Amino acid sequence: MDLLLQAVDVAGTWRWRWLLSDDVVGAPLADHQVDLDQDSAEVAAFGDLYGYAQWNTAPDRRVADEALIVRRASQWAGRELLGEPVGQAILTAARSVGDGTGAGPAAP
Repeated sequence: MDLLLQAVDVAGTWRWRWLLSDDVVGAPLADHQVDLDQDSAEVAAFGDLYGYAQWNTAPDRRVADEALIVRRASQWAGRELLGEPVGQAILTAARSVGDGTGAGPAAP
């Protein structure tokens, strides 16, 4: 299945809605409203993950702290930036292609 992810209803840098649709027939599959707080720690971390990790880790726990920061940032991005409904619809479409039931190449 070919997918199309579009930012629609864009109301500036910090607010929009994702619309995921079937790129062939145009049927909507999922959407997610994004409304970010530009002053939040999550936006700051995601905007400069490398710098944020450098400044927010203890020298004696750098590897563990960096791993925690990256994990939290990725969870936040999946939940708030992409949105769980959109992410789940992408996974479902990928699974259908991977198991040969979707429009993609059949599994060997």
